[in-house]
Amino acid sequence: MSAGIWIISNPDDKTIPRWMRMAFVDTNDDVYIPAAVSGSEDSAAYSAMFDGEPAIANDGHVYLRTSWVAKEFPAEADLCRLIERRAREHAKAEGGIS
Repeated sequence: MSAGIWIISNPDDKTIPRWMRMAFVDTNDDVYIPAAVSGSEDSAAYSAMFDGEPAIANDGHVYLRTSWVAKEFPAEADLCRLIERRAREHAKAEGGIS
């Protein structure tokens, strides 16, 4: 796994699984989100692997770059941009990314 920082949205929320509320911001400022955002975690993970797209495995789930998810799943592009913006803001506030 590359260096970076994990961001957890709404840490006290018990209605959405923790892994679905997580994002990873690496030192290149790339944001990784759960592949399940696409609708099918397995299908998205296999497609990303086929495309040579970097992925992060964490606690049994796959996280993919928002740029790739937005391109491959246009219906999720707005959500990707929102998560991307907020994750980067939190990472900078935490001092994890300059």
